[in-house]
Amino acid sequence: MQVNEFFLTNSPDYELIEKRSRFLGVAFFLSDESQVKTILQELRANHPQANHVCFAFQLGTGNTKIHGMSDDGEPKGTAGRPILEVLKGSGITNCLLVIVRYFGGTKLGTGGLVKAYGECAKGVLNKADREQIVSRETFLLQIGYEHYQKIRSWLDEAEARDLHETFWAEILMTGNLPVEQWDRLESLIQDYTRGQSKLVLKQD
Repeated sequence: MQVNEFFLTNSPDYELIEKRSRFLGVAFFLSDESQVKTILQELRANHPQANHVCFAFQLGTGNTKIHGMSDDGEPKGTAGRPILEVLKGSGITNCLLVIVRYFGGTKLGTGGLVKAYGECAKGVLNKADREQIVSRETFLLQIGYEHYQKIRSWLDEAEARDLHETFWAEILMTGNLPVEQWDRLESLIQDYTRGQSKLVLKQD
């Protein structure tokens, strides 16, 4: 079963007060891992009195994801891990989720910390705007002129993108399609052209 994945399209923030400790959470879109260090440096500069700047991030799609996290001085497993688990469960990738903590004078204990960091992380992502990631395949298709209008209409309905057409003795079409549209469209084209045309996966 395909799992829905999303990119962040805003930078939501959220504040949680727990026994006078302030947890300030914010999420950022990441294009690569090198941005993590820069964002953390800026946050630490903006919160010089904060006791901890904890985070987790997730990059990549499908089975190629990489992850990172930090407790930043909190007891091991009480900050970075719960933040990461919330991030994983959200389906949002290419995302850095940071929680800045100002200590309020009362210790929360390991269970209290896990709960607070997890709740703050959820609060941030509940305010997230997201765009679903659609897996796409690049295709090559050669058709006769008599089939052009019908097949072009099907391609538009299937949300084909980056279409390029070359009009020679036959029409050569390239573009990309959502993966879930591939089998249906391939069958339609083969049946309509009686096997004379076929969607072909284009090699990069």
